[in-house]
Amino acid sequence: MIYTDRPVHSREMHGNGYILAGGLSKRMGREKPLMVWRGQPLIERVSGLLSSLDLEVHVVLRSSMQARRYEVSTVIDILPGCGPMGGILSGLRHSKKELNCFVPCDMPMLTKGLLRSLEDQVKDYDAIVPRDTSGRVQPLVGYYSPRCIDILAKWIGAGRLSLTGLIESGEMRVKILENAAGNPEEDIFLNINDLQSFRQTQS
Repeated sequence: MIYTDRPVHSREMHGNGYILAGGLSKRMGREKPLMVWRGQPLIERVSGLLSSLDLEVHVVLRSSMQARRYEVSTVIDILPGCGPMGGILSGLRHSKKELNCFVPCDMPMLTKGLLRSLEDQVKDYDAIVPRDTSGRVQPLVGYYSPRCIDILAKWIGAGRLSLTGLIESGEMRVKILENAAGNPEEDIFLNINDLQSFRQTQS
């Protein structure tokens, strides 16, 4: 794939969509976002979802070397090695917009309906994230305001890298969307994090 620093959209978007894809993919043994899942690279599947919400798509990556493989707009992680929290901080510092959606590259079953439900309630909060049907908060999926920048930087500076911990700390105005999955039979938070899960979910 050919790297370009140009956004994929030419018209003005109402917000930014950031795909968190800066992991080392150690359990995969290859560049996970570019792996073809059900006939489509994971990165393209998630990028298409964000585009359908009229969000300008950017991929947050760990290095400029990694970015050369991608043909969408990329953001280089300013704090590599700090996990998703560093990726979200990097996206927010890059953004010039109030509305910023973040999703991981390896949740290909996420739906437009879910993200739209989050967006509809984002105005009065610093962050809004879903809770799945098992009761687990999914902090990598959601909307984060630029107002989160200082608290994210503070937590990272203190070596506290748990997004769930931050969400539940009470230090930000957070909305957790309950029963976000809708139909419990649909595993919309399916996480493709190793070769076994990748192979088992291909069909």
